[in-house]
Amino acid sequence: MVSMVAVTKEDWTFKEISTNQYSHGFHQYPARMHPEIARRIIQKYARNPTDVILDPFMGSGGVLIESLLNGNNSLGIDLNPFAVLLATVKTTPLDAAKLEYAFNQIITNSKKDKENKIEYDNAPNFLPKKPKEKTLKLSEKQHLQNLQNETREKRAFQTKCL
Repeated sequence: MVSMVAVTKEDWTFKEISTNQYSHGFHQYPARMHPEIARRIIQKYARNPTDVILDPFMGSGGVLIESLLNGNNSLGIDLNPFAVLLATVKTTPLDAAKLEYAFNQIITNSKKDKENKIEYDNAPNFLPKKPKEKTLKLSEKQHLQNLQNETREKRAFQTKCL
């Protein structure tokens, strides 16, 4: 049996290593394994490309991603449906040509819609509802009212005291 515990002089702090490489950074899943830990363990114990990696608590799929990067097949299991969805999204290879074609279609169609002045009822409106100037004017008006109220309160206090 191979012991996983061994004295090593390797640095396991990973201070300089990003956790957002590849698709690791899609979501900050809680309690996820640091990608470098998975990478090092897979490289040490799955040296043969035919080795299959099992992650019985896959969470966001970090071990599965590192398995793919190492050239191994992997199997992940999780009870959380969101974890399964996230891991599926993060480990599904995309065809770059199809992705670029779809992106270009979206841009082309958007330009045509703008030229034809087509608007969609279900499109989100990211513009502020009130122009900034009105918001400032409202806050200035409120500030003046607050000052006037303070002045009245001070006068009433002074009248009572004198």
